Amino acid sequence: MKNYVKFKNSTRMEKYLLEKGYFRMSRYAKYALSYTPTSKGLPEHNLLISLYEFDRDLRILFFKYIKV
Repeated sequence: MKNYVKFKNSTRMEKYLLEKGYFRMSRYAKYALSYTPTSKGLPEHNLLISLYEFDRDLRILFFKYIKV
């Protein structure tokens, strides 16, 4: 995961990865890395968390309207 995202607080991120799942979060990390300019280096872990939460909220919204 360190190849894709820059961590400032590794213990917090480790707990987050254990809670959400390493493999799920690694997919978001690869996506974040692909849309970050190479001159800026690795994206911050805040971007990774924001992408995950946005996708989670979007899935909840879609499932809400699909079930109706």
